[in-house]
Amino acid sequence: MELRPITAEDGALFEAELCDDAMMEHLGGAITAEAARATLQRQLDLAAAGDALAFVVVAQGTDVGSVAIWKHEVDGERTSEMGWMILPTFQGRGLGKAAVTACLGRALAGTGWGTIHAYPAVANVASNAICRTCGFELRGERAFEYADRPLVCNDWALDGP
Repeated sequence: MELRPITAEDGALFEAELCDDAMMEHLGGAITAEAARATLQRQLDLAAAGDALAFVVVAQGTDVGSVAIWKHEVDGERTSEMGWMILPTFQGRGLGKAAVTACLGRALAGTGWGTIHAYPAVANVASNAICRTCGFELRGERAFEYADRPLVCNDWALDGP
């Protein structure tokens, strides 16, 4: 498994991740292709500004998902958030955990990320397990909206340097 920086040419991967009901089960269902392209552009813009580490997860020469850490505001405070997705045919092989570990390694080798949060849906067993095994601390549940859809998520946090 390796990480490569996302590029504008990764639209098909983002659509495969975000426009699929199974992939988006814990985020309220698929979003439109236009919204997926907008998500990719936001990550590219944040990375260009130094406010994101955004990668494609590559396994055996195939793009299998994505992982990112980005800065934004939550409840009026600047924070760092992490998220990841692995395409269904590649799940269950430890690629999500490996990608999160590698991305965290890059973030924690630097400065400026502070506490990194991950907010998987309470019912997302696999992502909650990745948080637990990668050293995040469970801080409780919180309500969020994603694509105008209400979500109940766990707030996992990992203190950075």
